[in-house]
Amino acid sequence: MKVGIVGRIGGTVNASSQDISASIQNFIQCLINEGIEPIIESQTALNFLPNVDIQNYYILELSTKVDMIVVFGGDGTMLDVVRSVVYEGIPVIGVNHGRVGFITVLGHDECLSDIVQMLKNRHYTIQPRTLINHDVQTSSPRPALNEIVINRIDGRIIEFNVFLNNVFAFASR
Repeated sequence: MKVGIVGRIGGTVNASSQDISASIQNFIQCLINEGIEPIIESQTALNFLPNVDIQNYYILELSTKVDMIVVFGGDGTMLDVVRSVVYEGIPVIGVNHGRVGFITVLGHDECLSDIVQMLKNRHYTIQPRTLINHDVQTSSPRPALNEIVINRIDGRIIEFNVFLNNVFAFASR
C-alpha cells in the first residue's frame, strides 16, 4: 500500500507548524515500520520535512501514485486536496490540525500508530460524498465538496439561477 501525505496550516507555514511537522514525521515513521510506503506532496516536503530524503510529488501527480491520501491540516486544506484529486477517485482522510474540523474527522491527538493499523488492515469504510459542480460565467465548472459561497463584488444585487442535474430549479436575487 502507498499512502500520500499532504500537510498545511492556513495554507502556509506558521507557529503551529511544529505540531504538524511532528505529526507528519511520526506518521511517516509508523507507516515505514508497518511496511507501508509514504509518498509526500512536494509543498508538504518543503514546508515540514526540508531535511528528509523521501519521495515527493506535486498533488496531481501524487494522486496517481497512491492508494489513499492522508491530509494533515484543517478543513480548508482538506477541501483544497479533495478539489485537486476529485476525479482520480482516491480516498482522502483528514487529521485535524485546524480550528473547525467538520471534514477532517480525526483529531491530531489520535494515536497515529492506530491510524496506520487501520490503513494496513484496511479496517475502514469509504464514505462517498456528494459533490456540487458550480459554473461561474468567468470560469469552467468546478467541483465543490462542502459549500458554495456567492459574494457580490461591486455592491449590486446578485442574480443567479440554480440548476439541479442540468434542470432549472429556481432563480434568486
